[in-house]
Amino acid sequence: MTIEIVRATLDDLPAIQALSNDIFEIELTICPELIRDWPYSPNGERYFRDWIENHFFLVAKDNGKTIGYLSAKFDMGLIHINGTCAEIENVSVRESYRNQGIGRRLFEAFKTECRKHDISSIKIKFLTENEQAAKAYEAWGLKPWATVFNFDL
Repeated sequence: MTIEIVRATLDDLPAIQALSNDIFEIELTICPELIRDWPYSPNGERYFRDWIENHFFLVAKDNGKTIGYLSAKFDMGLIHINGTCAEIENVSVRESYRNQGIGRRLFEAFKTECRKHDISSIKIKFLTENEQAAKAYEAWGLKPWATVFNFDL
C-alpha cells in the first residue's frame, strides 16, 4: 500500500462523490432527512466542483486510486475568537481503508497547510450520533468546543 496525499482535481470528482455517498449511507441511519444519493445529484456535483475548484480539498490515493478525502475552508472570520480559524467541511475514507491512519494523514496534511496560512484553530461539525467520527476526531487531538441544537419545522 502506497498512500499519497495530494490536492484534489476534477478528475477525482467521481471517486469523491462515491466516498461522500458512503458517508450519506451512514448518516441516513442517524438523520433520515438527508437526501439519498445527493452526492450524485446535479446539486451535489455542483457542490463538489465548487469545493474542489475554490476551497481546500485533499485526496488520499493508493497507487492512484482515490480512497479518502478532506475538504475545508480557511479563515471563517469568527470575530469573537482570537486568531484565525479553519473549518473542515467533510472527511471520508473508503471503508476497507478505515482504521489504518488514512484520515489522520489527511488531517496532518491539512494542519501543515493551516500553519502556512497562520491559522490558529481548526473546527469540524458532525452529527452527534456519529460515534465513529467522534472517536477519530478525538484521536487526532480535536476537543469538543460547541454544541449545536436543531429544531425541525
